[in-house]
Amino acid sequence: MRTLLCLMLMLLPLCGARSIMRDPFEGNWKVRLNPDEDARRAGGRAFDDTLTFKAAKFESAFFKARGFKPAEYEQDTRGISTAKFTVHAGNDKGETATWEGSITSSDMSGSLVWTKDGEKQNFVFQGSR
Repeated sequence: MRTLLCLMLMLLPLCGARSIMRDPFEGNWKVRLNPDEDARRAGGRAFDDTLTFKAAKFESAFFKARGFKPAEYEQDTRGISTAKFTVHAGNDKGETATWEGSITSSDMSGSLVWTKDGEKQNFVFQGSR
């Protein structure tokens, strides 16, 4: 029995272990975004948002209302207590949003670069599930 268990544990990575492991980002995250000083001078305002990670897709409620479509996200889950993600999203108006963040258990933080009308606005965000 012990030999069988050891064999199964050794083969698990080869059998798509990632697919049976829970995605640490999966679910909804409530975040507060705050503009940096330059973005504030350009008219950027703080706002609340809900970020959803589901089936390898990322969606922001705030940006969905502005025509942004769900986007695939890259994740780095090699850390022991921290996982990181990156998302590049856009809309039909040519606006882009690049999200970079990390999570530790139930907390999330990171940055957003929102490019609209050719100008970049930088935000930082924090939130939780």
